[in-house]
Amino acid sequence: MKRELVSQISACVYKDALLQFRRPFGVLALGAAPFIALAILIIAQNSISNHVDIDAFKCGCKCLDCYDSTGVEPCTPSGSCSSQNNATCSFLYSSVNQAPFCDVKQPPLWPPLMQIPPDTLDTGYIAFTGGNEMDTTKIMDSFFSNSALVASKVAESYVKSMVLDEIESMDGFHQSGGTEADENAEELEFIEATGALVKGLHDFGVSMATSDISSGTLLLERALIPEINEEKKLYLLQDGRSKGAHSDKVMSSIQKSVANLTGMHVATLNILFKYFNSSDDINNAIYQDWGDRSAKIIGAYDWHLTNASNLQVDIWANTPRVYSPMDIPDIQRWAQSINIASNAYIKYFFDGSVNLAGIRDMPRQSSVLTVDFSTLLGPLFSMWLMHAILPLHLNSLVYEKELDLRIFQHINGLRPFAFYASKFVWCMSMYSIYMSCFVGFGFLLGVKMFTKNIISIQIAFFGLWGTVIISFGFLYASFFKDRRSGALSSVFYILIMGFLANVVLVLLIEQENDISANILQFFVPSFCAFRGLYELSQYAFLADQSGAHKGISWNTMATDNSMILVLLAMLIQSLVIPLLALYSDYLMGNVDGIRRDYLFFLQSKSKQEASRVDGANSSSHAVQGKNSEDELDYYLGHLSGAELKGRTSRAKKKTSLAEYLGSYADTSLEMPAAREDEDDTRENSKRLVQMLQRDPSLIQHYDFSVIYQAVQKYSEYDQLEIDLSLVIQDQECFAFLGSAPGSFKSTILKMTVGLVHQDQGTILVHGWDSRDKLPLNIPIGACWDTDILFHELTGWQNLKIFGMIKFGRRANLDAYIQNMIETLDLHSSIETRVAQYSGGMRRRLSLAIALLGLGDPNGPKVVFIDEPSAGMDPYSRKVLWRVLKEATKSVSLVIS
Repeated sequence: MKRELVSQISACVYKDALLQFRRPFGVLALGAAPFIALAILIIAQNSISNHVDIDAFKCGCKCLDCYDSTGVEPCTPSGSCSSQNNATCSFLYSSVNQAPFCDVKQPPLWPPLMQIPPDTLDTGYIAFTGGNEMDTTKIMDSFFSNSALVASKVAESYVKSMVLDEIESMDGFHQSGGTEADENAEELEFIEATGALVKGLHDFGVSMATSDISSGTLLLERALIPEINEEKKLYLLQDGRSKGAHSDKVMSSIQKSVANLTGMHVATLNILFKYFNSSDDINNAIYQDWGDRSAKIIGAYDWHLTNASNLQVDIWANTPRVYSPMDIPDIQRWAQSINIASNAYIKYFFDGSVNLAGIRDMPRQSSVLTVDFSTLLGPLFSMWLMHAILPLHLNSLVYEKELDLRIFQHINGLRPFAFYASKFVWCMSMYSIYMSCFVGFGFLLGVKMFTKNIISIQIAFFGLWGTVIISFGFLYASFFKDRRSGALSSVFYILIMGFLANVVLVLLIEQENDISANILQFFVPSFCAFRGLYELSQYAFLADQSGAHKGISWNTMATDNSMILVLLAMLIQSLVIPLLALYSDYLMGNVDGIRRDYLFFLQSKSKQEASRVDGANSSSHAVQGKNSEDELDYYLGHLSGAELKGRTSRAKKKTSLAEYLGSYADTSLEMPAAREDEDDTRENSKRLVQMLQRDPSLIQHYDFSVIYQAVQKYSEYDQLEIDLSLVIQDQECFAFLGSAPGSFKSTILKMTVGLVHQDQGTILVHGWDSRDKLPLNIPIGACWDTDILFHELTGWQNLKIFGMIKFGRRANLDAYIQNMIETLDLHSSIETRVAQYSGGMRRRLSLAIALLGLGDPNGPKVVFIDEPSAGMDPYSRKVLWRVLKEATKSVSLVIS
C-alpha cells in the first residue's frame, strides 16, 4: 500500500513538473518577481537617499557669504547661503531642523518656558479648582513672583555680581564644562550667553512664556531662535494683582535685557487667577472662550484633595499644537507648568522652594538623516511577493478540475492523499526555491529586514508561511472551476489584502489595539503574514537607527510576544486550513465528482449502510424447490446477452453482441435492431439480482464483473429516470443502447464507477460497492465521451503518468505502454503534444489509457467506454472495433 502511494505521489510530482515547464512564462515570471521587486526597492531607496542628502538634513555649517532679508551680515542660520565652510559645522550655525544632526559635546542650557496660546494679550488668567478652596487659593498665590519681589531680588543679585568668579563657579547655571583645544569659541560663547540668561531669570525669580510651537530637539529652543519672516514674542510672567512704579521699572529693564540678549520682542504678561467650582466648569469656560481673544485661559489646574501629605494635580496647557501620531515627534513644554505647580505646593505647605533653573538636551554624536525605504515599505512589497506562489498553485489545481482530470485520475486509482501530498511537495519545492532567491538576493543587496534579523526566526516565519499559503491555495481553489477566473481573482485578492493590511493592521498596531490586531491575524492568513513582516521591518529599522548589531532575536521575543503570536497563528492555520480545504473539496464534489451535504461527515456508517436497503422485501419470492446455487445455474442458462461461467464449467460461448461488434467494425455503421429475447433477458436479470440479494455469498462462487441490483435514479423533480437490474459476467461485452441523447447511458456508467450515486439499489464492480471509497488498484478502466487528457503533454507522457498511477513503478510498465502504442497504431504521434492531435488520435489515446495493462494479471478486468467512436474517422473506427473485439478475450466491456 505504501509503495503504491509513493509511486502515485512520484507520478503526480513528475506530471506537475512537466506541466510547469510547459508553461515557461509562469516559471520565468515567478523567478524574476523577487529580483524585479527588490531592484525597484533599491532604486527607490537610492532616489530617497539622494533627496534627503541635502543641507537641510545635515548639521549646519558656517556661511561664508550670506545675507538675511535686510541685507546685513551676518545672517541667521535660516538665511540663504551661497557658500559655506564645511569644516566649521555646529548647532550654532544650524536651524532648528538641522540641530539634531550636529555633534554636541555640551548642549546649551535653556530657560524653561511656559506654553501659552497664540495671540495672547497683555492680560490672561489661569483657571483653578480643588476640593479645599482656601488651600487651593493660597497655593495659587505662590505661583508667580510679583514685581516688588522681583525688584528686591534684582538688587540682591547686583550685590552678588561684584564677586564675578563666585557667580561663575555656581554649579548648574554657568557650565562651560571646560574647554578643549578643538572646541569652537563661538559655540562656547553662545553656551555662556544662554547660561547667563538662565541664571539671571532664576536669580530674579522671573518666569517666561511663549506661544511658539515646539520642536523635536532641546539643542535649540525654537522660541529663542529668530526666524526670517516670522515674528516671535516672549512673555515675562508676573502676578497681575500687585504692581508698583519702582517694580514696574525693574521689570521693564529685565524685559529690555532679555530682548537685547535674544533679539526677540519681549512683553510682560500679567497673570490673573480665577476659581471654578469644578473641572467641568473649567472645561465649559475653555470651550466658550475658544474664539474670544479678549478672555484667554492660558492654563488650568485642578488640585483635587491636595494637602500637606498628598499632592494630586491635573494640569491643562493651552498649546497651539495638539499631539497626533501622524505628526513629527516634538518636545512639549510641560516642564515649567509642572515646576511652577510643585514649587507653589512646597512653598505653601513647607515654606521651601524648588525652582527649575533650566533644561538642556543630552550630548550626542553627529548623524545624518537616513530613510530606509525598503524597511519601512518592505512589508507591503514583501507580502505581495510571498503571495506570488498562490496564482501558480491555483492555476495547477483548477486546471485539472476544469478538464475533469482530477476525477479521471481518481477513477484510475489515484488516492486523495497522494494527490494532496504531491501538490504540496511540488508547490513547497517551488516556494522554497522562490523564497530562497528572494531572501538571498535581498541579503546580498543589504536590505535591512533580512540582514538585521536573526536568520533562524526568518526561516521559521517563511517556512510556516509556505505551509499556510499552499493550504490556503487548496481551500481557495475548491470554489473555482475555471482557472483563468481563479487566477485573476487571486491576483486581486493579493493586491486588496496587501492594501487592507497596510492600512487597517498598521492603524490597529499604532493605536495599541492588540486584541483586534491579534484576532485579525489569527483569522486572516494574509494579515498574519503582514504582521510578521511588519515586526521584522520595525526591529530592523530600530536596529539600524540605534546602531545595534541585530534586530529581532529569540531573546527579544521573550519580552515582546508579537512575533511569537504570529508564529503561533501560522502554526494553527497550517493545521486548520488543510482540514477546511479537504472538507470543501468533498462538499463541492471535487474529489470524486459527488456533491455532499454540509454535515456529511456526521453521518454514521450504520446510517449509510441502512440507506442502501432497497426493496429487500421483494427478494423473498425466489424460485421454490431449488437451492441458491441450483437457482443460479438455472438462471445462468436462460440469460442471453450475459456471458456467465460457473464454478466448475469454464466453457465459453460468444454472445450475439460480441459477434455483432465484429461485423460492425468491418461492414456496417448502422445500429442493430433490438433482440427478440430482450424482455426475457431483463426478467431473468431481475430474478438473478433478487437471488443475489437474498444470498450475497453466491457472488464469491461466480465471476461477475458488474451487478446492478434494483438500481433507481430520480430526477430533481422526483421523476424516475433509471430502473435497472442487470448482471454482466467476466469477458462479456455489454452495450447500453439509446435512441436519442438524454437516455441516461452516460449516467449509468458514471454511477458504475462512483461519480454519481444512485438513489436506490446497489452497483457492485468485482465486489466493490460503487458508493464506497474506491479501493487501491481496482481492476477497472474508463474512457469517457470527452477525451480527458493532459493536452500540454505528449501521448507517451500521458500513458506514463496514468500508468504510474495505476500500476506504480513496475518493471513491465514500459511494456504495457509499448503494447498499447502498437495495438492502437500511435507510433507516428506518440512524442507529439496531445494538443496537436486530431479527434481520432485523441480517442485512440484515451482508449489506450483505459486498456493499459490489458492481458496482465494486474491489468483491468472491466473497462467502461462511453461513446467509443465519437468524433472518429473511418480508419480510427476500424482500429477501435478491432481492438475492442480482441479485448473481450480478457476483459469485460461496458459500452454506451
